[in-house]
Amino acid sequence: MHWTDSARIDGIHKNGMKLKVACTAGVFCEEWTWFGEIFCEGRCEKNRLFVTVQVMKSIRSSMSFASIFQSLDSVLKVLTAIEVRDLPEVQKILNICAEEGIVEELNGQYSSSVATDIEKDTAIPFMVIEGLDGSGKTSLAAEVQKRYDMRAMQTPPGAILEFRSFFDSQPEPIRRAFYSLGNYLAAESVLRCTEPVVMDRFWHSTAAYGIGNDIKRNANTDLGELKLDWPGDLLQPNMVLFLFVSETERLRRHSSRLLQTNTPEEQSLAKDQAFRENIVSVYRSIKGPKFVEIDADASKEEVQNRIFKVVEAAFPALIHRIR
Repeated sequence: MHWTDSARIDGIHKNGMKLKVACTAGVFCEEWTWFGEIFCEGRCEKNRLFVTVQVMKSIRSSMSFASIFQSLDSVLKVLTAIEVRDLPEVQKILNICAEEGIVEELNGQYSSSVATDIEKDTAIPFMVIEGLDGSGKTSLAAEVQKRYDMRAMQTPPGAILEFRSFFDSQPEPIRRAFYSLGNYLAAESVLRCTEPVVMDRFWHSTAAYGIGNDIKRNANTDLGELKLDWPGDLLQPNMVLFLFVSETERLRRHSSRLLQTNTPEEQSLAKDQAFRENIVSVYRSIKGPKFVEIDADASKEEVQNRIFKVVEAAFPALIHRIR
């Protein structure tokens, strides 16, 4: 593996970790967010530059994960990397984002055009229902929408939903970049909406499953006292309702769904207790939006009533919208 001393180093790494690239002869020493499983010895011979590549951990809330993006620009950096930027699916979703006004394109270069520290008026709140597959979040989100005559949304949003299967087959950093991009598109729809919004999944799920999969590939990773900051340029929900269910109840509900799915993540949830526990830990570790955990093991009616009570205490204006 070699480059001349003027060559730019790019690549794709299935783990997407930050790597340090250095030359022992001192020609250069720089850092890239690298996505290529490449390890070389460091030496310089004639005009060929041989480099040493070693894994580096950058610090982000005390821990760095490959699939967590703290800004739209960091998402775009992955999706415009030399190995993926010319893929038709990538170009299509970037063009959709440009049309929606969340990114700007100039001479083939994409950059974020979203504002930072965005807030939604609590008089027309933005709520998110989160939980593991089978926790009942989709059906309960529908009940909340119906009771308060809210606008129902989901991630990934409809504008890019057709590309989901393609990106699910990509390396994890690219896959999570797609889901993160979906969060920014969904946030733009919420900001334009003049009605209260309830959303089925948002950034909590993107972060939780991204970190969960990172840990599966790096078994020595310890979450410890993980605390994750909400991205500064992503709209924060006024409230996140997290539905927590026992594994027995989750499996029962999942098996009774009309539309059965069996994604790799759903298989991991069913078979891997540590994976489930890590996912839940990440949900609970995210700082920013108001986070309310709901015991969802009870009957659907009882869980609904618990949610309604929490929602109406937090947002009294919604009581006047009850249908």
